[in-house]
Amino acid sequence: MKELSKKLAGWNKEVFGNIYKRKKELFRALKSLEMFNERKPSRSSMEKEKATREELEDILWQEELLWRQKARVKLVVKGDLNTRYFHNCTLSRRKRNKITRLQDAEGNWIDDPAMLQDMAREHFVNLFTNDAPCSGIQLPALFPHVDESWLSRIGKTPNIADIIAVLMGMNGLKAPGKDGFHALFFQKCWNTVGTDFASLVLKCFAIPSTIQSINETLLALIPKVDSPSSMNHFRPISLCNVGYKVIAKCIANNLKHLMPHLVHPNQSSFVPKHHITDNIIILQETVHSMSRKTGKKGTMLLKIDLAKAYDRIDWKFLEETLMAARFPSSCIRLIMACVTTTSFQVLWSGGQTDSFTPTRGLRQGCPLSPCLFTLCIERLSHCILQEVNDGNWKPVCLSPGVLLFHISSLLTT
Repeated sequence: MKELSKKLAGWNKEVFGNIYKRKKELFRALKSLEMFNERKPSRSSMEKEKATREELEDILWQEELLWRQKARVKLVVKGDLNTRYFHNCTLSRRKRNKITRLQDAEGNWIDDPAMLQDMAREHFVNLFTNDAPCSGIQLPALFPHVDESWLSRIGKTPNIADIIAVLMGMNGLKAPGKDGFHALFFQKCWNTVGTDFASLVLKCFAIPSTIQSINETLLALIPKVDSPSSMNHFRPISLCNVGYKVIAKCIANNLKHLMPHLVHPNQSSFVPKHHITDNIIILQETVHSMSRKTGKKGTMLLKIDLAKAYDRIDWKFLEETLMAARFPSSCIRLIMACVTTTSFQVLWSGGQTDSFTPTRGLRQGCPLSPCLFTLCIERLSHCILQEVNDGNWKPVCLSPGVLLFHISSLLTT
């Protein structure tokens, strides 16, 4: 694929050419042919005009496709096929996402491009570096017993049909990873690259350490506010290679069927048939009951806000959680290889910063991350259940004769 990238760069310049220049040439040629055929039409000139018009249609479609990729706009939602529309969307998006200056940790404004790039890299190096490893902390693990045959399916090696189904189910024009290849490339060229692509996926399942070769990740910074003023106002979205995403998606597809059996009903995010609205309704009813409660003993509501929750997940804690859930060792090795063998480069002002290796965190953009995060946060529910079982905490009783509730899951979206 690296060799192909070099060949494609040369082909794009020498064969494909500049589509804007080619479009102007075709417009001029078509205008001349139309004028000629109006004065003195002939069979050959009419055929030439037809061929020129078809070539122009191809060039216009290529131009539209180019701007559609740059604009990141969904056609079905926006319902517009005008290239000018995509052009305006792209310019507006670039202007909105352009970062000209930010505040550093001391509150000083930095506007030098090189210093801004270094500041961005340093921020995420610190964010994804485990400065306080999780050790010596004993937390309860109350995962329900699940049959080993079901657990062993998590790391089951997919067959060719599974790989094709996962690949073809991807959005073809989503932002590519470090290798620069969209999913559309593999979808359209499956007859050519399918054998090698499938062999790579199967090899990674057999030898998890192989995942490192395709696990380079780009961090795209998405502003969380209209006018970001510091690095904390950006959400790092991971752009993974298509090969890695197929592997992670195959594991996630097997894992999601077990999530309802491993996760308490109080957990509502990223679990099939669980809905976040259920917990919102329960929370509203609980607050309402608390506000109407009378008596000498009061009640307290504790709101927990986990800052950068995904990015701060401890890898050792994740591994211990998988072991507590009784995952087979082969599955744990495969999942931990997906998490720990990555490297990061921050996308900044059209370029990439130097690479760095994280020591903690889950990637927003990896198909596995939602399930793994849910399993980790389930340990909080186990802590609360343990306190309730030991009699240290009392669950909330909304009304006499109604089941007791304790709300332990985070209301995250």
